[in-house]
Amino acid sequence: MLKQLRAQFVRRVGVITHVDTTEPVMALTFDDGPNPEWTPRLLDLLERHRAHATFFVVGEMAARYPHILERMTAAGHAIGNHSWNHPSFTAVGFAERKRQVRRCEATIASHSQKLFRPPFGDLNWRSRLELRLAGYAVIGWSVSSADWQPSNHGLTIADILRRESKPGSIVLLHDQLFAYTDYDECSREPMLAALDQLMSGSQLKFVTVPELLKSGTPRARLWAKESEIEFLRSLETVSNLGFTY
Repeated sequence: MLKQLRAQFVRRVGVITHVDTTEPVMALTFDDGPNPEWTPRLLDLLERHRAHATFFVVGEMAARYPHILERMTAAGHAIGNHSWNHPSFTAVGFAERKRQVRRCEATIASHSQKLFRPPFGDLNWRSRLELRLAGYAVIGWSVSSADWQPSNHGLTIADILRRESKPGSIVLLHDQLFAYTDYDECSREPMLAALDQLMSGSQLKFVTVPELLKSGTPRARLWAKESEIEFLRSLETVSNLGFTY
């Protein structure tokens, strides 16, 4: 009985990380965009492989490049909310979290799938409850590509994707690194190359998160993550946005 109650509790308040499925499907997800240089190239790559993906967009970027969102939607990709300008949701208060979600939603409303991914993956029970009450499914991941590493780690990205990707996986990738300023770190060349390798040699079908959730039983886990304050302060772009960490 206690085991069943815990399972029900996790389903209600947990973060979706993968799907138990017998179908050969997997969801690629991309955070922090859209970016005028990298996102169109990524969309070209996905089109070439007849793949669908889910983009968790930053509202500030979506407002700058609405034509890229139009292209995503037209190509059959899903679009989710990744906040207005990427603060850690454990480092700002209730009013700011609410503003971040609503402002991004207002920008992407005509495309939104009511999916949310917290910036940096940072989440606690308060912010999770707020998102649930706002009607969002919070989407985590089961495979992290580590594609924010410097560009000479491209082979590592490819190795991670090949080794850890399997049916039902939700894979974390980035078509931009919103909180970073160094070009070598921000370059998406290694990610694009690794992704091309994965899709070229895979027997899996790449689908959106909503499509993946329909393919089997969604699985969730209790998710608690909080980035170190010094790390957040070290990110020049974030610290210049006016947040006090």
